[in-house]
Amino acid sequence: MGVYFSMTQNIYQFQRSLLRIGSISLILGSIIAIISTISHASTEDPSNFVQVFTTYASDDSWIAVHIGQFTRVIMVFAGGL
Repeated sequence: MGVYFSMTQNIYQFQRSLLRIGSISLILGSIIAIISTISHASTEDPSNFVQVFTTYASDDSWIAVHIGQFTRVIMVFAGGL
């Protein structure tokens, strides 16, 4: 009986840790989404590709912003899963 209780307790601890990791991932992904959206250079009309890509090329932080957007998608997806 002691072994069964120990196995059940370990499963609950594992599920609890997994839930905690997912919750933190979801919250951090949301924070990253807000930060990367605010700092995204999007002052041009999205249908005018020449102006949009010219704006991206002149912006120094476009690589960091897009890596942040990619990271937030992964974190929000992992947190929701």
